[in-house]
Order: sequence, then structure tokens, then C-alpha cells
Amino acid sequence: MNILTKGVMQGLIGASGHMKMADVAMGVYKTNHNDGALGYAMDSMNRAAESSPEVGEALKQAQAEAKKQAKAEQEASLEKVRRQKAAEAKEENRAPAASPPADTIEIGAEGRKFCTKLFNESGAQHAGTAKAVMSEPKLYSPQGDIKVMESVLT
Repeated sequence: MNILTKGVMQGLIGASGHMKMADVAMGVYKTNHNDGALGYAMDSMNRAAESSPEVGEALKQAQAEAKKQAKAEQEASLEKVRRQKAAEAKEENRAPAASPPADTIEIGAEGRKFCTKLFNESGAQHAGTAKAVMSEPKLYSPQGDIKVMESVLT
């Protein structure tokens, strides 16, 4: 928020105008030694001095309003960030449950029929159903070495 509000600007312009009028009146007094000009200069100086506290008060009010507005904007920004983080966390919690497990495949009855037909047409020998292969568990080192682990099932 801009702290140069209507009240601040009016006070500054008023004080500046009164000081300029006092300067003109002082110039007239110096050239003509006219006491009326001196009185007018003093009056303008007093009006400028009266405007100064009004400007100070308006400036304090504008600063307080700017501070309140900045705090409100900061709180709104923080709340927006909190909502975004909560939505992301909620989405992360939902994502694994919604996706099917990886590395699995199911072939339906139509797919099996199609595969059998393809094998028969291509002349490839169909081995039939696959046999379950059971091997000992293996542990791979970072260098690529294989260590056979004893079966836990036996």
C-alpha cells in the first residue's frame, strides 16, 4: 500500500503552498520594508506549521494501515501455501492406492485364444503351460556378484 494517502498529500501540498507564500511575502518585505508583508509572511509561516502535525498524524495512520494490509497479505499467502501443501500431501496419500500394482499382467480368455491362434498360424511350437520354476533366492552385490541364499522354505 502506498503511504502517500489523500490526507498526507493534502497536508504536504498545503504546507508547501504556505511556505511558498511566506517566501514571496518575505521577498516583498525585504525590498520595500513593508510591515504588512511581514505580517502576511508570519501568518503563512504559522499556517505551514499548523499543517505539519496534521501531515504527521495522517502519515502515522497511513503507515498503520499499510502495516495491517501487509500483514493480511502475508497471512493470505501463507494460508495459500498451506492449502497447496495439504492438497499435495493428500494427493500423495491417494496416489499409491489408486494405481494398480506394477509388474503384474493378466491375460483374459480372449487374449489367450488370440495368442494360441497366433502361435498356430506362425508355425511356432507351443510349449503348453509354463511350469513353476523354483530356485534358491539370490542376493546381488553392487559389483554384480551373485550369492545364493539358503531357502527359508526348506
